[in-house]
Amino acid sequence: MALKAGLYEMSREKGASENVIKTIRDSVHAAGASSQKIAMFHFQVLKNAQELEGLDPGAFCREIGVLPT
Repeated sequence: MALKAGLYEMSREKGASENVIKTIRDSVHAAGASSQKIAMFHFQVLKNAQELEGLDPGAFCREIGVLPT
């Protein structure tokens, strides 16, 4: 799944790669089977915080497939 243009442009400027977003998305969805989806989401965001700095939170959540809160 390709990143949406706005998120991708912003992520390239701030250093977050498409690979980081894909890794987070895959980890979160894999954890969903064991009811650990939100815990994995939080872990991945903390683990990759520096790469994700400056991204639009709503666009990031939509790209990962997690409802923004």
